[in-house]
Amino acid sequence: MTFKKQALTGVFWSFTEQLGVKGVGFVVQILIARLLVPEDFGLIAMVAVFIGIGDVLVDSGLGKSLIRTKKPQQADFSTVFYLNILSAVVIYLLLFVLAPYVAEFYNQIELVNILRVISLAIIFGSFSIVHKAILTINMNFKSQMLIQIPSLFMSSIIGLILAHNSYGVWSIVSMKVLYPFFASILYWIYCDWRPQFIFDIDKLKYHYHFGYKLMTTYILNAFFNDIYSVLIGKYYSVSSLGFYNRATTFQRFPPMMVGKSISKVSYPLFSKVNGDTNKFKNIVKKINKLIAYFYVPLIFFLIFNAHDIIVFLLTEKWSKATPFFQILCLGALLDPMIHYYGAVINSFGDSGLVLKISFYLKIIIVTGLLFVTKIGVYPIVIFQAVSMFFTAVIFMYYGGRKINYKLATQLKEILPELSISVASSVLIYLLSCWMNLNGIYSITFHFLSFVVFYVTISEILKRSSYVFVKNELLAIVNK
Repeated sequence: MTFKKQALTGVFWSFTEQLGVKGVGFVVQILIARLLVPEDFGLIAMVAVFIGIGDVLVDSGLGKSLIRTKKPQQADFSTVFYLNILSAVVIYLLLFVLAPYVAEFYNQIELVNILRVISLAIIFGSFSIVHKAILTINMNFKSQMLIQIPSLFMSSIIGLILAHNSYGVWSIVSMKVLYPFFASILYWIYCDWRPQFIFDIDKLKYHYHFGYKLMTTYILNAFFNDIYSVLIGKYYSVSSLGFYNRATTFQRFPPMMVGKSISKVSYPLFSKVNGDTNKFKNIVKKINKLIAYFYVPLIFFLIFNAHDIIVFLLTEKWSKATPFFQILCLGALLDPMIHYYGAVINSFGDSGLVLKISFYLKIIIVTGLLFVTKIGVYPIVIFQAVSMFFTAVIFMYYGGRKINYKLATQLKEILPELSISVASSVLIYLLSCWMNLNGIYSITFHFLSFVVFYVTISEILKRSSYVFVKNELLAIVNK
């Protein structure tokens, strides 16, 4: 298989995997939100930061190190595998002991058992980290899709049955624990690698030298991604945290699906073209064009239709999540850039730069939160949105420097799509209000009208991103 064909095949299956996993997850989140109450999701959000940090500590960035290693050997894989298992057990025991103190911090006694049970997901997940890395090295994203979708489906069915039978928060806990359990079993079935009794200290030092910087970065990200939940849960009501949690979950769906599917393929891809700056830069430019043309207008569509979408999908009881959702969507306008520009930097082996960027950004965030936390919930969310946007710009700047792709040039190429998206959304939103449409009728009208108007304007102006997408689609159709 040629390099180009391998890359395109990888992108297709990676995107299909993300679409399938996120799609199933999205549907499940809708169904379970209709069955449960905001307080149930608020309780889960309170312990999410501990699970997130636990997962990062188990992997320790070693999975990424395996992927970037030119020719990893059995000693590499086995050493990382045993370290992952050992780390998972230690972290679980630590969380088990800390559970009462976490419950006391939030003044929610039920968090003791919740944290102790949900932390089992860390142990189950540790058994498949190496298998996942091997499939990624081989760019076998098809198998990963065939692993993750059934795992999510099985765990979700059990969770929905429990939710339907009034098990409340425990239905969510069951899904969080069973998903990595099923996934690990399937990874062992689809990937024929098996660990040997090898633990090489030199291999450990090699991978840890690269991995610990990523691990520190990921810990910072895991903590600060959930620090807003921690503060809202500590100083405001559990229901407010529940509304915020649902808003963040649905807001993250588009950028995570787009950003992760691209970065998952781009990291091994960038590692292969590293050294050829022009080829590297052209690949990133094409990704930017795809993001500008598809992702940006989607975000504006969600912002202008947020209330109707949330009420239609989740029922009226979740309508208070609307402003949270809109604010966070605006902040996530460039969010996919963080994923693959981080992959650009890491492909140069400069994980230390990613760590420095994350560290200084976190200092700014902590400083800002000192001023806004006690003001109210909305100032916290607005500050989070500003931080998200600023973080994306910083990654674009430093990632661009690696391939001689100036930030001003990147923003200049994206700005027209932003302008067309805003103009189209405002015009159609005003027209929808004038026609007094609401609910599914407003959503459908806005979507169809937006697509027609957006494509028409793009055709008239001959935008480069539109021309690129159009030519690629025509090439596929004419084959």
